[in-house]
Amino acid sequence: MKQGIHLATEASHLIQGGFSFEKIQAAQSLLAGAQTFYNSLKHMGEQQPEGLGEENFGEDWRKNEHKRVIMYSGCRDDQTSADALIGGGHVGAMSWGFLESMREYGNQTYLQVLQNTRGLLRQRYTQIPQLSVGYQMDLNVPFYI
Repeated sequence: MKQGIHLATEASHLIQGGFSFEKIQAAQSLLAGAQTFYNSLKHMGEQQPEGLGEENFGEDWRKNEHKRVIMYSGCRDDQTSADALIGGGHVGAMSWGFLESMREYGNQTYLQVLQNTRGLLRQRYTQIPQLSVGYQMDLNVPFYI
């Protein structure tokens, strides 16, 4: 019950004073907490089957999984990704630049995809696309999906 009251208080504080980037992050955290709280009430007294309880998946992933994660994003953290009206349809500017780069330049390395996408967007937008990887890698190897 204390957790529910705490969540309601946090939601009240979040709503007051307008929205900001920090408040959006707080709202996401609040929503995750509310979902966990709701599920705990919904299944109160039930024995949970193995594997359905709260676990530390992030730590397990870092220790055991070693997955290959490569992510292109539309802009730096301090920027906003633009929406665009291109060819009569609504599309994200980064998505358009990425696909246009693939069409225009063909086979590229991960770094060339980033540079060419940035070059296409630079003509119309202020956002600067980013490339993040989950491990150290050579960005000059051919890009593939």
